[in-house]
Amino acid sequence: MVVTMQNVYEMMGLPGSGKTTWAKEKAEETGAIIIGRDDIRHMLKHSHSYDSSEKNQKYVWDVSQFMIKEALQRGFDVILDQMSLTKISRIETLDLIREYAPMAKVTLVWCSEDRQNVDRRMNSEMAWGDREYYVKLIKDLKMSIAVPEYYEGYDEIIHIPGEIERKRFEVKSLK
Repeated sequence: MVVTMQNVYEMMGLPGSGKTTWAKEKAEETGAIIIGRDDIRHMLKHSHSYDSSEKNQKYVWDVSQFMIKEALQRGFDVILDQMSLTKISRIETLDLIREYAPMAKVTLVWCSEDRQNVDRRMNSEMAWGDREYYVKLIKDLKMSIAVPEYYEGYDEIIHIPGEIERKRFEVKSLK
């Protein structure tokens, strides 16, 4: 009998940084399931009682935590499509993973901001219809980003640079 290690990927990055795109590609490649709070919100937005109130955001959080626990207990490879910008949020998620899948390999996938993609989202209908709100939200989120460290408990950290960083790297590589 071949035993394979359970893999969990926790996404990290601002809206528009490529988290969901990476998650979908990885899920297609590996068969992992994606658990994302945006997907849960999308499901609920057709409900007459759903809005973005704190009560409903807490409900989305609770549903995502339940889904994560169930998927881990059942041995699925999981991709957590969420922002995970602060050390506290990452450590809380990692504690949950370790509780329900202690032997899993846990990889943090850090998608840096891709300015073009963030701007595209701000100009799209995904920007929640209020550009000023979205610009302020992104600015506030940028202020909360904490660079991930291995001491947080990850087995691997993958950094996917945004467009600006990729261009800066290409210029340095050409020298």
